[in-house]
Order: sequence, then C-alpha cells, then structure tokens
Amino acid sequence: MIKCNTLKSEMLDKILEEKMIGKSHRETQKFLGRPADIINENERTYILKTYCFGIFSKKLHLYFYEGRLRDYYIGIF
Repeated sequence: MIKCNTLKSEMLDKILEEKMIGKSHRETQKFLGRPADIINENERTYILKTYCFGIFSKKLHLYFYEGRLRDYYIGIF
C-alpha cells in the first residue's frame, strides 16, 4: 500500500514539474478536474486524501506568481 501511494505521488510530482509549471490558474484547475479546496491570493490548495478520520490530509499546494504556476508542494499535514 505504501509503495502504491509513493508511486502515485512520484507520478504526480513528475507531471506537475514537466507539464504544469508556467500554466495559469484556469489551466491547472482544468488539468486537476476541480476547483481548489482552499484559495488564497497566490496559492491554491487541493486536498488529495484524508487519513485518520480527517485528522491528517495529503495536500497539493500550488504557488503562483503573476498568475502563473511557479512552484508546488505535496505533503501530509
């Protein structure tokens, strides 16, 4: 189970790095297929999965500069 989740994270990481850097808010939303769960001025956060009855969650943080994706972070909080 852990290998599968790690593999999915690595695949998402590779896709984001190769294809999504430099894309707009709208293009990233279209790629991910839904609006962000948390929206700030220069950051969009997607909750990918929750654990332990919602206490922990795996999140994708997208950081934008001048309307273009410049960085991202995938982590469990």
